[in-house]
Amino acid sequence: MAGKIKDRTGETNTNNTGHKMTITEYFGVYDITVMFEDGKTREHMFYSCFKKGYICHPDSPRIQDRTGETNLNASGLLMKIVNFRNVHDIDIEFEDGYVAKNRRYNKFKDGSINNPYYCSLHGVGYYGDTSSEIYKKYAGTKAVTMWKGMIKRSFSKLELKHKIAQRSNEVSEDFKCLVNFLKFYDENAYYIGEELALDKDLLSLKGRRLYSSETCCLLPDRLNNLINVTHAKQSSEPTGVCKRENGQFGAKVLIDKKPVNLGTFDTPEEAFLAYKTAKEAYVKQVADEYKEKYPQFPKKVYDALYAWTVPER
Repeated sequence: MAGKIKDRTGETNTNNTGHKMTITEYFGVYDITVMFEDGKTREHMFYSCFKKGYICHPDSPRIQDRTGETNLNASGLLMKIVNFRNVHDIDIEFEDGYVAKNRRYNKFKDGSINNPYYCSLHGVGYYGDTSSEIYKKYAGTKAVTMWKGMIKRSFSKLELKHKIAQRSNEVSEDFKCLVNFLKFYDENAYYIGEELALDKDLLSLKGRRLYSSETCCLLPDRLNNLINVTHAKQSSEPTGVCKRENGQFGAKVLIDKKPVNLGTFDTPEEAFLAYKTAKEAYVKQVADEYKEKYPQFPKKVYDALYAWTVPER
């Protein structure tokens, strides 16, 4: 367990130019407020600089005001210093008006300050307010990975190249922002000991491939794979149907990952109906399993599974 932060408020020292300093606020070793004898203060200082006497008085001529200085960040965006308090505390403004506050000058110089409203992910996705509590709660978690995967599947040039024959996905404007997506995730996530997947098809209108807060839900991987019906490209028969050598048609469905033969039929329509009936019944069976086993299983997901039908080819 991490130790409790020691409060060093009230600690005093003298800087290298002879000015007495006192710590008036202590938030951690990287964020302290220092007051000098004349009442002037320096905020967001390092405790190590305080101990070594490196913190200068605000009126010291050693502090060079760099307000107005410009640079490009790693994404090629123009940055401008609009407030320079010291090398550890500057405010940066981007061309779109976003202001990054309380940053370090060395980060400005090496271009590592980012604009969270810049569409940095495949030219579409952006982070949004990274100072928000929802972002801090989920930063570095599977929820962020899920959002990145959604943007990649929908807008990556490489992904789209492999889906030339398929209709591309759509993403709503609010879901292009990570923070908005995290709000959706926070409201819809539930814990049942299984990985959850982002599904856009169960609640959508048939044929609509839209990622949005209205059309998406979180499904256990097992259920997500179960309703993800794909048609074999090399087959001209309906899903779940194969033509036998005698000219008749067979139908089979996977139950618990094992193929179950549904019989032989005279027409592909009859075979497909057998597959469709068995598949939809099995989806309802699994939905009942989850409802009975997990009281927290979302009702809207359960109801949608019961209303689910095998999509037409």
